Amino acid sequence: MLMGLALMLIGGQSAIMSGCASPRTIVDADFSPLHHAIHPVDDRLHGIIGQHVRDTLQISGPWLVGHEGFMTPALAQVSEQDPSGLNDPGKGYLRLSTVRDGGRTLASEVMSDGFPGTARGYYETRMVVDPEHRAGGCLSFFWIQARDTKGRSWRGASFGPLEIDIEFLANEPWATHPDQPGYVHFTLHPSNTTWRQPLPFNPSTGYHRYGFLWVANRVIYTVDGKPVHAMTEPGLSHAPPNGGWMMANVWSGPRDWGGVTPEQPVSAVYNRMVHFGGVARIIPYAPRQL
Repeated sequence: MLMGLALMLIGGQSAIMSGCASPRTIVDADFSPLHHAIHPVDDRLHGIIGQHVRDTLQISGPWLVGHEGFMTPALAQVSEQDPSGLNDPGKGYLRLSTVRDGGRTLASEVMSDGFPGTARGYYETRMVVDPEHRAGGCLSFFWIQARDTKGRSWRGASFGPLEIDIEFLANEPWATHPDQPGYVHFTLHPSNTTWRQPLPFNPSTGYHRYGFLWVANRVIYTVDGKPVHAMTEPGLSHAPPNGGWMMANVWSGPRDWGGVTPEQPVSAVYNRMVHFGGVARIIPYAPRQL
């Protein structure tokens, strides 16, 4: 059943194969403070610090990012135990938050570390969104193109135009009504093609896995390891092989995309982020071996 659906979604390209060699893990962060899975760095967008570490993520900021707010390193926090209040039994968590501070919005973000960057393959995170059940803000996991083919920013510019997004909008009813099923938004850029995917659960009440398989110009989005929707973006097939970064952020955007962040923090908590490079199949989830 799952194999049939995956084959249908990608138009005949096999997304799930058996008997294949072990996939190559490019990024695998479990956020345990003991494993140094994440660390702060200098202003990467403008200073470009060349960290040749492939199994970690870095905290963004401090800097201002358009309407998204002021990226604030202190709002990206790692802990050994689950900080969401859900008592998840795992180990190693990253909490990203956004909050109003007077007349401005404070936001938080992490990005994959090391050169070269990442591109095609399978990306997945395990996360819970808005466990506080507060209205406002956008909570995400995504891949975005760097402006330099070596995976570095270009002349201090931001990223783009290619982008593959998984986003939760906390101004939707599910955010403040945990008894209601929720939605996740899948978007591709630069075409701005968006799909609102209904979920059989509320994403604020428990940890779930969200991911995407990128093969040529085709993206197959997954929820808990199962393909749920496929989209195309012509430019993706011409993306540099190491031309971007895996990222996650929690921010406050326009009123029509997540809404304005309330005075109290809204957060997403991530238990794992992983990228398998160059694969053409959805990789079954397994706890990281340390």
